[in-house]
Amino acid sequence: MRLKLSYYLLFLSCFYTVIAPGQTDRTDSIMRAISGMSDKEQADTLNALSVFYCNHNRFYQARKAAEEALRLSQTKSLLKEESEAMKNIAEAYWGLNDFQNAIAWYKKATKLNQDRHDRKAEAYCLNATGVSYRLLNNYNEALEFHLKSLTVAEEIGDKERISAAVYSLAHLYHNMHDYKKALKYYKRSFEIDSISGDQYGIALNLNNIGILYLYVDAQGEAKAMACYKRALAIYQKLNDKKGVANMFCNMANIYLKKGDISRALIYQRKSLRLEEELNNLEGIAYSYANIAEIYRTSGDYTKAIQYKEKAMGISTDIELKKALCDSLRMIYTEQKDFQKALYYSLQAGKFKDSLLNSESQSQMNDLQAKYETEKKENQIEILKKENVIESLKVGKQRTYINYFILIVIILILAVLVFIFKYRIRQIREKELEVLVSERTKELLEEIQIRKKAQLEVKQFADELEQKVISRTAELEAAYSELESFSYSVSHDLRAPARRIKGMSQALLEDYSSLLDDTGKDFIARIENSSQEMNQLIEDILNLSRITRKELIKEGFDLSELVQDVYKSIRETDPQREVDLIIQPQVMVSGDRHLLRIVIQNLLDNAWKYTGKTTNPSIQFGRLEQDGKAVIFLRDNGIGFDMNLYEKLFRPFQRLHTAEQFSGTGVGLATVMRIIHKHDGKIWAESEPGKGATFFFTLMS
Repeated sequence: MRLKLSYYLLFLSCFYTVIAPGQTDRTDSIMRAISGMSDKEQADTLNALSVFYCNHNRFYQARKAAEEALRLSQTKSLLKEESEAMKNIAEAYWGLNDFQNAIAWYKKATKLNQDRHDRKAEAYCLNATGVSYRLLNNYNEALEFHLKSLTVAEEIGDKERISAAVYSLAHLYHNMHDYKKALKYYKRSFEIDSISGDQYGIALNLNNIGILYLYVDAQGEAKAMACYKRALAIYQKLNDKKGVANMFCNMANIYLKKGDISRALIYQRKSLRLEEELNNLEGIAYSYANIAEIYRTSGDYTKAIQYKEKAMGISTDIELKKALCDSLRMIYTEQKDFQKALYYSLQAGKFKDSLLNSESQSQMNDLQAKYETEKKENQIEILKKENVIESLKVGKQRTYINYFILIVIILILAVLVFIFKYRIRQIREKELEVLVSERTKELLEEIQIRKKAQLEVKQFADELEQKVISRTAELEAAYSELESFSYSVSHDLRAPARRIKGMSQALLEDYSSLLDDTGKDFIARIENSSQEMNQLIEDILNLSRITRKELIKEGFDLSELVQDVYKSIRETDPQREVDLIIQPQVMVSGDRHLLRIVIQNLLDNAWKYTGKTTNPSIQFGRLEQDGKAVIFLRDNGIGFDMNLYEKLFRPFQRLHTAEQFSGTGVGLATVMRIIHKHDGKIWAESEPGKGATFFFTLMS
């Protein structure tokens, strides 16, 4: 299918929506760009635009484009496009985490696909509905839809949909803590991916199988380690650093369970290095949290607290921060530092109040009570000391001294706190300075790379400009040679042809009495050949002139031009009767003189090749094909064999012998050049003995 100008406008508009996300929605301008398409093309384009927006996380724009596609599809009864639009609306809601609306639209798309008997699309929508229910924690509904999707996929034998449904069931049972069933479906998904050769799918299923072995198998740690090692080998082969980092993390957890602290720390640090190479902040935070757990297990609470606080500073994951706060609360509780334990308990509540259950709330209340008790005990101790001082009655001087000592102690503590905070700030400033230095170095390197690229682009542009200048000069030289050739043909070849014709006529006039009939026939043939040569020279010159002639565009009635040309052709043989049918008011825009040459050649051919036909007829008119106006000229002459079609528009190529029909073989080549000069296209259809039809289009 030929690309229209509106397609290019659509692609440019889509590209602009990506590079300028801060701008307003561009869907309206894209609608104007595709207004020249057919209804089906508009609906398909809007659906493709919706998918494009979803892929770039522009879910509101995706929904708007899909809703416009739905409206158009329902208006024009385009069922396939309508179901696609419903699915795209559902996926836009899915991206916005509005799973209730997503389920409603997936169900509508499922019903329409059932009516259309599109089982593959039905299986997809059923599975997507199940995933949406799972995210809403409605596991019963999710299970029902996943099983329906699997049933449909197995009925049609679609391996892709079977694999998706099986993996979704495994994920669902995993969430439901039914680990045995989850393991069964993960293994089945693994088998399907192994057959299809999907290496990423194989590695992902190995990871999930390894995790489940820890829950369902007595030798789960060994089996899980084997799965992780196989997945690690695949990720290393695929050069997937994220996957390798995940496997190192999982292996570190296995070693931690076994009590092998040193190996657990080695593999977790490997995972950390890969996450740092990827600059994945969340991955770095999780690695810090796992390293902290390793140190905590080994009894090194200082390093455990240090790494947990690092993870807190990097992560943006509320779940992780809440877990870190809970862990720090437990550490400080074990160390009987109830004030800090209470602080981190409160922090956990701030990060995600909805995750606080009754048990954690009770723990927080206990910590609060312990802190208040400790505070009261301290106050009692202070009162006891004051009573002792009062009972000793050492006088005002001793009291002043005690107060002075207390003030000095408070000042010393304040100075120590200030020094501690200042030192921490210095450490943080140094770390920040190192980060800024590294980032500055990276930016300088990037600037150098961009400057080098700009220089290369400039050099390429200069070379391209030189090539354009050189090619332009070559083209001008070629045109100059063509003009010289045309001049030579016009003056040097015509003169010998005229002399041959003149000498043959003189010979026939002066010596006709001395020649028999055979000699006279030879002279007549010489004269006819010289006329054919003159005609061939004239056709070649016309062909070269058309290539260089500048178009003079105007609007006019092509039907009147056909009538005028036919009148001049008929004058050459007024006794011949041909049934001519001309569709009135075929309005076109183009060069009137050049289009007259087109009509002249096509009508000449139709007149010539219907010469031996009973009841000859010629028809001229216009029709619509793919939304474009197509002009045609049809005759019921002898036609031609379509196997010889490649010769039809080539210069000097003839589909009939000169004895059958006269001509030079240049006319249709001239017609093609004129049509191409009008940005149009010409083609023909024919069968031997059934006539021929020539079609052509012009500029819009």
